[in-house]
Amino acid sequence: MYIAVGGNGGFAIGIEQVAADRVSSQEPELTVRVADVDAVARRLRELGVMITEGPVDQPWGARHAWLLDPDGRRMSIYSSAQTIMDADSPSVD
Repeated sequence: MYIAVGGNGGFAIGIEQVAADRVSSQEPELTVRVADVDAVARRLRELGVMITEGPVDQPWGARHAWLLDPDGRRMSIYSSAQTIMDADSPSVD
């Protein structure tokens, strides 16, 4: 199940139903889309944030990194494949 509020570039709230053995935590996980997940992860590391995994490419076309918030809750940041491709493409202005 997935609920989205807004459209492209808008706000989205997701609820996914998965098998119990695929759940990594009993708490909600906040996921934030960023323009460049590698740059943001690098900056967060510089600020002392614990990046627990990634950034790594996902089969669904996003690049994710997982981190812990100050209370130890798991969060993730990601860039979509399209965002990454757009950043690598020269401007046509």
